[in-house]
Amino acid sequence: MPNQSSLYGAAAEFYEQLYRRHFDEHKEEVGAETTLLSHLFEEHEDVTGAPVERVLDVGCGAGTHSFPLAKKGYFVTGLDLSASLLRLARQRRKSLPAKLRRNAVFRQGNMQSFSAGKKFDAVFCFYNAFLHNWNDALAVKALRCFKAALRPGGLAAVGMSYQIPEMKSGDYPFFYTNTARLGKKLALEISDEKVDYARRIRFEHHTFYLSQNDGASWRREDSDVKLMLFEPAHFKKLVARSNATAT
Repeated sequence: MPNQSSLYGAAAEFYEQLYRRHFDEHKEEVGAETTLLSHLFEEHEDVTGAPVERVLDVGCGAGTHSFPLAKKGYFVTGLDLSASLLRLARQRRKSLPAKLRRNAVFRQGNMQSFSAGKKFDAVFCFYNAFLHNWNDALAVKALRCFKAALRPGGLAAVGMSYQIPEMKSGDYPFFYTNTARLGKKLALEISDEKVDYARRIRFEHHTFYLSQNDGASWRREDSDVKLMLFEPAHFKKLVARSNATAT
């Protein structure tokens, strides 16, 4: 059966190439998000008097936000379920100057059940990672894990690109294709997406064709992804159920 894991597992190398181009085309957006996080951390320090130094990046992928924050001097731990994407993140870590490599470490874990093992000053979950908690129960589990990972008075920040008001103004369902080259290998992605507004779920079906043997043959990987769509009032209720406070 197609499942979400193939998007970040067997096809992860190509997923990273496909979406690296997306982030390259939106460098200003990623930079703005990193700046926003830094400002949030600084404001939290001003209010609480406790500095934000140790940061947990949940759903870190290949380190899109982890590395910019590490370069700013934060000690970042990246957490992700995908071993393949974490392998890419660790490879990218090698390109950091030696004095900065200690600022970025990566570990595997499920955001709904991880045990941090130590306390962080801040936890953040950006891009659309949190939306993979596609029902209320999963979302509350994740939020409780975030709270457990924080020191008393710590800060959690959750970012979401897809929310119901924005989705209703878009064109759904829609279909798109994407391509990427990795050395002599090619990847073709075909995606079909639709939204069930009543259930607050966005459904994505991804089909990857991955070239083998210099293009002599192709391997197919299918992935079905469900993303939960949030409205602010609903998300605040989930935060309350997790025994945390929304601001």
